[in-house]
Amino acid sequence: ILSYSLAFIFLTTSFTFILTYFFQAQNILANGMLYGHQQANRYISDHPSSQVIYSRKTSEPQAYVMFFQQLDPRLVQSYTKNWQTTMQTEGQSFVDQIGEYFLGKYTFREINLPSDRLLPNTILVARPDEIHPDQADYVIYSPDPVNPTPLFTIYNTSLHSNL
Repeated sequence: ILSYSLAFIFLTTSFTFILTYFFQAQNILANGMLYGHQQANRYISDHPSSQVIYSRKTSEPQAYVMFFQQLDPRLVQSYTKNWQTTMQTEGQSFVDQIGEYFLGKYTFREINLPSDRLLPNTILVARPDEIHPDQADYVIYSPDPVNPTPLFTIYNTSLHSNL
């Protein structure tokens, strides 16, 4: 009886783990794994603009921009030299702690919707606490089908050019 009980417990916990790992993990871990950067960068690629302001609150956003936009490494290296100098000057340990930094047409800083919405031909990529989903042109939700929560909000100033 003990052997059957242990085998049953082992099979049950293994089955539960497999179900959770393969079918529920992306929903459970979406926010912690920074889900939404790929979708935000796809929006940026699909809607060309002269400038993109990407919120620093999205945790090291420059890494996702470099990867998903497939930026030229020479461009990246030319900008990252300035980041290192600024980090040393400001005494910061991480790039996204710098007040504002640039990478080509990308600016990484906190979003200020009242003033940023006036910038021409600009895409603003933010967290929902910076741009409320009701004000956004595009919202990226967590993949949880039962309780989707907004993770990223995008505001495209070229869609509001008559303001």
